[in-house]
Formats: sequence, C-alpha cells, structure tokens
Amino acid sequence: MELDLGLVALADAVASNDLDLVWDVLEHLRLNQTMRSISRSIKERMDPVGCSQAVASLSTLLRRSGDHSARLILYEETGHYAEAVMAELERILSDDSVGRRASSLRNLASSIRSKPGYKQHCEFEAGVIIDLANVALVGADLERKLSFPCGTIQDFSSSDLLRVAAISSQNSATRTGVLKWLKNQLQIEDQRFIFVCVDALAGEDEFSGIRDLLKITGNNPATGYMPFVRACLGRKNFEEAGAYARMVKNPHERARALAQCGLGKEAIELATKTRNSQFLDEIQTILIGAQKNLSSR
Repeated sequence: MELDLGLVALADAVASNDLDLVWDVLEHLRLNQTMRSISRSIKERMDPVGCSQAVASLSTLLRRSGDHSARLILYEETGHYAEAVMAELERILSDDSVGRRASSLRNLASSIRSKPGYKQHCEFEAGVIIDLANVALVGADLERKLSFPCGTIQDFSSSDLLRVAAISSQNSATRTGVLKWLKNQLQIEDQRFIFVCVDALAGEDEFSGIRDLLKITGNNPATGYMPFVRACLGRKNFEEAGAYARMVKNPHERARALAQCGLGKEAIELATKTRNSQFLDEIQTILIGAQKNLSSR
C-alpha cells in the first residue's frame, strides 16, 4: 500500500515538472524500498507514457547526484536497455587510462551479448563498443609509433587516425608501413582507406604519399583511379592528375579524366574511337573548362 501511494505521489510529481519534488518523493520511497523494486513497480504499474516520463525525470536526477548504479538499475528494470548502455559507455569513456577503458569496453560488450534484454535490443551497440575498444588501443599504439605525447590522439575515430598517420610520417617507407599496419589493425576496407588517405594527403600537397598508397592497395585500387584524379585536380596539380587519368580503365571515364586534366590530344583521340559525336562534343566542352583552370594556375 505504501509503495502504491508513493507511486501515485511520484506520478503527480513527474506531471508537475518539479524535479525537486520528484527527488523528494524518490528519497522517501528509497527509505523502505530498493531502487530495483521501485523501478520494477514503475514499469509494472504505470502506463507506458507515465513510465517514460518518470524514467526521464528520475534518470536526470540520478545523473546529477552521481548515483550511476541506481541509474543503471532504473534503465534495466524499465526496459530502457539502450539508455543503460549509453550511461555505462559515458562512465567508461571518462577514464583517462586507455588500457582500463579498452578493457571496460570489452567487458561491457560481452555483458550486452550475454544478458537477457540487452542481447535482444543492443547487439548493434555491442559491435560499436568493441570497435571503440579496438580503436582506443590502436590509437595508443599509433601515438608510440609516431612519437606523439600520450593522450594526443586517444579519442580519435578510425578515420581521424588514418588521416594523422598519412600526414605525420617522416618518410615514404615509414608512412607506408604505418598505414599498412593501421589498415590491418582497424580492418578498414580498401575503399574507405583510399578515400580518407587521398583526401588527407592531397590537403597537404603530399602527392608522393598518394602514390605510396598504391604500394598498399596494389595497382588495381577498389575505388579505381578517379578519386586520385579528383584529389590532384582539387589542388591544381594537373600533371599528377594526368598520370592517374591515364590509368582509368573505363574508356569513357578515362577520356573525361584526360580532358579535365587538359590533355586534349589524348582525350580527343580516345573520344573519337567511340564514334559517338555527342560524347566527342562532351569531351570538347570539358576541355574548354579545363583550359580555363590551367590558365588560372
């Protein structure tokens, strides 16, 4: 009976939007009830809307008070599993130790995949958390490889780590080795690897570094050569862009790429072989624009 009256008082307090009153009611309930029993009763005896509102108000207050365990219990017992995972993730990521953080992340992922409720609702989150743990450890290793101060890049994403590795290595051999290692450690697919690294290197005018990428991906990159062409053209390096344009496999795309690089003779010859007058006109139009770009260098 006392719990029933307390839940009525809690519902009224939540409806009033007075968080101080909500906190007073919760404190009173906790004098005689555990947080787990209170949370179960909220789930079982309140309507869905009232339950959601109560959870929102109580979680805000418990977060303010720093009562992390009570907040997790509230989320678990009311079926808010994703919110429980995010709360635990927030706590773990506040740890300054990369090793402890990675270990806690892996434990959390394992817990998600073994607990009822979590397993059904948070499988995606478990995969993301495993990735976070791996990226944290790899970031710490990359700091050592690049002689960066500890903690410099420990919170970077996998794409940011790639960018840093691409532009921070001192020479070709080191860059190639570090990027190959990083690609394998993070299991980055070829297309994303190329797009991220080409963009980073072009932004620094590191065209030799772009060529080094082919030592890792091979001479038949998954993206084709157009990303290389566009990156070099974006930095107005027409000579470098032209070298990649000549390696584009599709004849129509190769002709367009050659024209964009201002290589008129080669582009026209290739377009003529298609015996398509409309395509030839298209190439000539591209060449006019390319000539303007070349003259403005």
